[in-house]
Amino acid sequence: MIRFRIFIFFLFLTHYSTAQYIENKGQWPENVLFGLSEGNINYYIEKDGITVDVAHPHDLNYTTTHSTVREEKSIRTHAFKLEWKESLFNGIPSEIDSLLGYSNFISNNCYASRCATVSSFTLKKVWPDTDVHFSIVDGKLKYDYIVNGDKARIDINILGDIDLNIRERKLIFGTTCGSVIEN
Repeated sequence: MIRFRIFIFFLFLTHYSTAQYIENKGQWPENVLFGLSEGNINYYIEKDGITVDVAHPHDLNYTTTHSTVREEKSIRTHAFKLEWKESLFNGIPSEIDSLLGYSNFISNNCYASRCATVSSFTLKKVWPDTDVHFSIVDGKLKYDYIVNGDKARIDINILGDIDLNIRERKLIFGTTCGSVIEN
């Protein structure tokens, strides 16, 4: 009986150590549907695309160290957006796979409580006959374009100052704070 309880407790801890999408309830701008943090990268799933906000890893390490002397230091960030041009999305996610628990936020005089935690969801009709499914694989953001018609209708504009490369079938977004790699 004791082993069974320890096993369930271990599963509970393991389950919540992975990345998860957080529902927007006013803690971010109104066009954001969900947010996801992966180390020094924040992803904001919006009604018209995905904004990627990369913080410089050295600046984040600085903020997590303990010290008796407080120094003012800014955190360098670099953001870019994958904008879905001519999107038809109505702003209501579907096929939501909710997780147990929720998140609360206090920042910039904003309080958002009981924000749902989600492991996957789908945005229907981003373009005619094309949905976008978001999930988490190996603790990382994954999104798939589900095309049921003409794939030529998919139109994505990259907004922001980035260095875009393709290496070994991977899309690499180079920023001043490091690279973001899509598999």
